[in-house]
Amino acid sequence: MINNRFSKDSLVIRKIFVLAFLGLVACSSEKNTPTSRAYHNVLAKYNGYFLAREKTKEVENNIVKAHKENYNRILEIYQPISAATETSIKPLTEEIVKKASIPVQRHKYSKWVDDSYLLIGRARYYQADWENATTTYRYVYGKAKGKDEKSSALIWLLRTYVSAGEPKMASIARSVLEKEAPTFSKANTRDYHLTMAFYHYKLREYKEVAENLDKALPLMRRGEARARLYYALGQIRQKQHADSAAYKSFRAVLKNNPSYELSFYTKLNLAQVTSVSDEKGKKRIRKYFKKMLKDEKNEEYRDRVYYEMASFELKQGNVPKAIEYYQTSLRQKTTNPNQKAYSYLRLGEIFYDKLHRYPQAKEYYDSTITAPLDTNEENYAAILKRQKVLGDFVREYTIVQREDSLQRLAAMDTATLYATIDKMVAGDIARDKEDARRKEREARKAASGGGNGSSMFDNKNGLGFNSSSDDGNSDTKWALSNPAAISAGRAAFLQKWGNRPLQDNWRRSKKDSAPMQEENNPSANATEEPKDSPTDTANKSEKATEKTDDGKGKTTKAAAPERNRSAYLKDIPFTAQALAASNEKLRPALYNLGKIYRQKLEEPDNAATTFEHFVEKFYEDEKTPEVLYFLYLIYKEKGMAEKQEVCKQKLLKDFPKSDYAGLLRNPNYLVEKKAQEAQAEKDYAVAYELYEQNRMAEAEIAVNKLRDNYPETVIMDKIVLLQTLIAGHTLAPSDYVTRINEFMKNYPKSKLIPLAQEMNAVAVRVASGQSAVTSISEATSTSNEPSTSLSPYKLDLEKPHYFLVILPVGKIRNTEAMEKISEFNSIYYPERTFTVNDMLINDKYFMVRVWDLPTKIQALNYLKKQKSEKGALSEDYPKLEKHYLLMTADNLKIFYKSKNIKEYEDFFNKHYNLNFE
Repeated sequence: MINNRFSKDSLVIRKIFVLAFLGLVACSSEKNTPTSRAYHNVLAKYNGYFLAREKTKEVENNIVKAHKENYNRILEIYQPISAATETSIKPLTEEIVKKASIPVQRHKYSKWVDDSYLLIGRARYYQADWENATTTYRYVYGKAKGKDEKSSALIWLLRTYVSAGEPKMASIARSVLEKEAPTFSKANTRDYHLTMAFYHYKLREYKEVAENLDKALPLMRRGEARARLYYALGQIRQKQHADSAAYKSFRAVLKNNPSYELSFYTKLNLAQVTSVSDEKGKKRIRKYFKKMLKDEKNEEYRDRVYYEMASFELKQGNVPKAIEYYQTSLRQKTTNPNQKAYSYLRLGEIFYDKLHRYPQAKEYYDSTITAPLDTNEENYAAILKRQKVLGDFVREYTIVQREDSLQRLAAMDTATLYATIDKMVAGDIARDKEDARRKEREARKAASGGGNGSSMFDNKNGLGFNSSSDDGNSDTKWALSNPAAISAGRAAFLQKWGNRPLQDNWRRSKKDSAPMQEENNPSANATEEPKDSPTDTANKSEKATEKTDDGKGKTTKAAAPERNRSAYLKDIPFTAQALAASNEKLRPALYNLGKIYRQKLEEPDNAATTFEHFVEKFYEDEKTPEVLYFLYLIYKEKGMAEKQEVCKQKLLKDFPKSDYAGLLRNPNYLVEKKAQEAQAEKDYAVAYELYEQNRMAEAEIAVNKLRDNYPETVIMDKIVLLQTLIAGHTLAPSDYVTRINEFMKNYPKSKLIPLAQEMNAVAVRVASGQSAVTSISEATSTSNEPSTSLSPYKLDLEKPHYFLVILPVGKIRNTEAMEKISEFNSIYYPERTFTVNDMLINDKYFMVRVWDLPTKIQALNYLKKQKSEKGALSEDYPKLEKHYLLMTADNLKIFYKSKNIKEYEDFFNKHYNLNFE
């Protein structure tokens, strides 16, 4: 019985093994039968796809956790991936690719292949491997059998193109998606609208972003991700001033179980968009903010609470209170470094846009950039531009204010002058006392463990608003840690007191230290002033005051204003020489300030006032025609026909040869003049070539035609000097000297003056018999083209030239220099094909060569453009040592053997005159 049973069991086991073997054979990866598909579906799902999907969820969670939200900006649709996060998730994304590749490679007939490919694409996306990601999604879209998988691939393809910064490809993908969207499943419809919102977000098309979020959010599950996007939608509605819609969105955030941080910012924004129609409503909002300040959980967010309080007050039109709260926000300790930047920015905007107090606005914009502001801020470029404009404005504005004020004081009679200065002194003393009282109050607060600390904005050198806070825990050292406060304080001190040595009791009338008295006594350096000048009178008054005491050997309090009077008097331009020096500062400052008002700040009224002041004071200046034309345009825009006509007549009558008078006579004047100047340059080049070829008679005829055809050309100095050079071949030495001196007298500002001076020196030596040369022609040649017998190089201007730029090794990569020069060539010489290569000179220098420049004129023009601000290396490397040269192939061989840069530079500078050519 046992043996029979054993025999039966053995038979069953053998049958099981046989069946299993047959099943395995049937389920080969190469077979596509119902049995094999079922088998491979199980293995593909749990051995590959499932594991890859879980790793993908882990990656996405890590991205969310690593991202620090900037609630000052509209939240991004998808959290961006930083470089650090990209590195940290790399092992996980590689694991995703590995696991998701199992169904693709081993179970190619399973239904999980397309889904696995999608996971591989997502892994490539999170690695920022845009090329492989797009290749994967395009493959799935073209090969997938399931409609959902094809749609998902197309949605992810659009997202990848947007992230990769390929707007053209993104636009194509978007067009295809829009056609197929009506047939999408619920999940794909949700993802489609989110991706479309992402697409429009990158284009700053917030209306379309909101429309897509409105469609996507109802399809999302309740939770943090949905709450976050409701917050973004609320921000967009708030930006669009749709407070009612924004309120609904922010309320939706709180219904989706947000994190504490998101909930906190939502509540702050709810206060901003809550409808308040009366003072009772405003009072309720203000009470709500103060309640948030008292909540211990909000300790690290106090800076943001004050920021929102300021924004609320600004919305209500309460500018002083808004400024106060923004300043208080700046004094709070914070874990968010960006917040200070935004508080500085809002203050800068207030003082720029609302108060038009540009010096203060400049301080805030400086601090905004150094805080630093998030470089991804939507208007970052505009903010940087405004900061620069304000820097230029404050420089010119300060000069104008100072010089105008000093000149007004100089024009006063002595009695009025003293009365004015004494008022200023009295005001300073009053402010000093107020400062002392304020500091005493702050010291008492600090001693009692409270107080907000002082700021630059609490005194007269600040912004004119007394800052008080509802909070008693502010950092009392804020002013000393604030770059804007330090900068403004230093500037205010220097403006009031000058650059004084460090010593005790520096404001006393009498000191133990003599040097300070000498510095403040203008009579010591007033040797050129009239005997009875206000400065002398003030000094005598001071001496008399110093003898007045209270009987105890101490100076009375009345001495302080008298003593400070001389500090104001010493800078007043009483003499003609001092007034001329003051005007030399005022003239360009007024001109530049007017242009800044007109072109950058777009304040035509202030521009007109500034330009009018310029015309009144400096009518004979060379800039006056341009200033009158600016005024003409301003009055035309403002419809002030009478003033417009006055400017027009002044231009036509007093400056008839100016470009601006030409514009009034002919609107196409500048276009025609540009064409005329281009032709003049060509004709001049022909005349100069004739001179170089020693064809003097033809050169003289060409120059005379130039003077007749282009009497108003801007290159008249070049034409006249060339005419002088030609005349030098026939004139007596003394007559030649006379002609050169006439040129220097007639064209004192010409760039050719150094060359003319050199020519004059040689000609004088010839005229006096000190030179060994036998003719003026030889003397001129000697002065401008020294004998090449001392140099190994040969001058041959007819041959093609290399352009060379010699650069220091280690300061810039040779490949980068070559790339920039090639890019320069493609921009400015698109029709030409240049050869660009590099060559090491020695261990200190290398050179980049450009070949070829067929004519001397073309070579010189190319070199000039490279040396200008448009040059390949000018913008990125303005301070880099650069040697720009032109060289024939023969001279290059000689140079490379000697490798003596200075030797060739000497030769180059003497033979290639950039100004004259």
